[in-house]
Amino acid sequence: MERVSARVGRVIAEEMGACFGIMWDGWSCGSRHFVVVFAVYHGPDGPMERLIGLSPKEDAQTADAQIELMQGVLTVYNKDTTMIKFVVGDNCATNQSLATKLGVPLVGCASHRFNLAMFTFLSDSDDLIYQIRCLMTTLRLPNNAAQLPLHTHLHAERSNATRWSSVWKMVDKYIRIRDAAKHVCAVEDLLPRGNTHHRIVSLHAKLMELNGVCEKLQHHKRTLGEVRALFDACVKKYPVMGTLTQMHRWFTRQSLRVQLSRFPTRSLSRA
Repeated sequence: MERVSARVGRVIAEEMGACFGIMWDGWSCGSRHFVVVFAVYHGPDGPMERLIGLSPKEDAQTADAQIELMQGVLTVYNKDTTMIKFVVGDNCATNQSLATKLGVPLVGCASHRFNLAMFTFLSDSDDLIYQIRCLMTTLRLPNNAAQLPLHTHLHAERSNATRWSSVWKMVDKYIRIRDAAKHVCAVEDLLPRGNTHHRIVSLHAKLMELNGVCEKLQHHKRTLGEVRALFDACVKKYPVMGTLTQMHRWFTRQSLRVQLSRFPTRSLSRA
């Protein structure tokens, strides 16, 4: 296995060359934090993404600590951070600081940006979401959960606080089980009626459309130009999601400042 590992490492190192990007993310399991690192580069068959590091992160989560971890991973492949031309990660302050310290552009995660903008979009419908959540919570109680399967094969579903897609799934489930829920006496007073129900139906149609955008963002070959076009279309139809293009402009200006900082001031002044 050691020979295989070394051989694969040499192949990846050769493919990476002296010019590549780094994509990374982290997650926690209990009290332990893990970081995964991918190398992104143009290979013989087009854009390539190779897993080059996966390890627990015991110390601080600062930008300097992340750079130190990257350097440690790259050393295994006889590379260093000066070869990094861009970084890909979530749109958080730590990653912005990391990109600035490395002197490279940060390509923010489009899905993460979209997730943040969706919570702003959903804030106008908090009252509707609250009513649906109360209904779903009550339908999940043991006695009620035993009655619902008599009228539908679907189960009640609640949203969580981290991903907007869970709200979409909950609203969609409400539309699909509403008729069956009418047979559960305990939730009769919780069922939205009249104008409230019509507003939920309208919200459902909008979320279905926006979920389609979210799925398009996750396509493997999606380009930054296509992402920008999708974001512009969303903002044009739903101005409340304006943070999508605001973030894009911020990162564009930040990237420009980074690129310009590589040239001597005197050369720029002569130009």
